[in-house]
Amino acid sequence: MKWRKKNVSKIKKYNEKYREKNKEKQKLWSYAYYYLRDKMIKEIGKCQKCGSQNQLELHHIEYNNNPKSIRLLCRVCHQGEHLKNEHS
Repeated sequence: MKWRKKNVSKIKKYNEKYREKNKEKQKLWSYAYYYLRDKMIKEIGKCQKCGSQNQLELHHIEYNNNPKSIRLLCRVCHQGEHLKNEHS
């Protein structure tokens, strides 16, 4: 994670190039993300960590295609998870 903090502009440029080359893939990913998020919001309706109903986002516990590795978290808990993982 230290490398990531030092190379923010490199990462930004890479991401912009990737999105430009893969517009259709990005569009499909975006549809899938929002479909899954909306479905989880309807089914669960609150942060799975603190119970908040505000600013709900998806968090990948493991980056794979297993839906069981995704949690619904509020933005505060989601950021906390990433900070916790950075310091592990």
